Amino acid sequence: MAEGKSWYSTGFKDAAQDKKSDITTYGPDRIWIPAGKSRELIFVDDSAFTFDEHNCFLNGSWKNWMTCAAPITEEGEPECCKALGRESKYRVTTFTVIDCDKWTDKKGNVRQYEVKVLPAKFNTTQKLQRKADELAKDGKTLKGRLYRVTRETAKSPAVGDEYEFVREVDMAKLFSVATYKGKKLSELWDKADEDATTFAKLARVFSVAKGEDGKVVRKVVPFRYDTVFAPKMNSELKESLAGYKRKDGEDAGNSGGGSSADEEVPF
Repeated sequence: MAEGKSWYSTGFKDAAQDKKSDITTYGPDRIWIPAGKSRELIFVDDSAFTFDEHNCFLNGSWKNWMTCAAPITEEGEPECCKALGRESKYRVTTFTVIDCDKWTDKKGNVRQYEVKVLPAKFNTTQKLQRKADELAKDGKTLKGRLYRVTRETAKSPAVGDEYEFVREVDMAKLFSVATYKGKKLSELWDKADEDATTFAKLARVFSVAKGEDGKVVRKVVPFRYDTVFAPKMNSELKESLAGYKRKDGEDAGNSGGGSSADEEVPF
């Protein structure tokens, strides 16, 4: 991958621009709310990390997102745009959140308080920007605030269209229960303290840092968007998209429903 920041931007100013963007299944689980349902989400950051991506139906699933490689492609059109069409790419702004929803996976494991990505498109980004601007007047941010998020209809954004503030949370206590892909953050952090290789792997996913004692600082941190969502090389995209056939009319999103968060939460 070519180095540099040309493929993404940070801050709400660019994220809120309503403009068309001029395959490997990647990254963390994404927030997806069924129509007519609500979730309780806690914002870990409000960094407004923005880039262009594609989403396609491949291998029987819509869970195939890829960062558009156009900004780092020096010659010609990138494979993602060739296969999927330039018009298919869109602007997305990502936030790290904790999904308080409790659900049971296919193996019978109960999952809750998962660190996920909230992928916001234009209308949602504008909504969150307004909230962030209001909070900024009092010296506050979205970070550490719990919202009850509702998706009214199937035509509403997959990440919900109503964000109702519930309360602020204790982020230190949240770390003790937060999970990532079924594993507690505290356990992942402990393993990262054991050797440099494990720490390096963790640091490619999360914005972790070591303290003066040489151990990973115990706190919930955002994803490393620049590495998690880094564009793939053309050769990788071509291989991944081999056999792709366009399929329209289906909703894409991260599965995994369940009941809403318990009223009594430990943070």
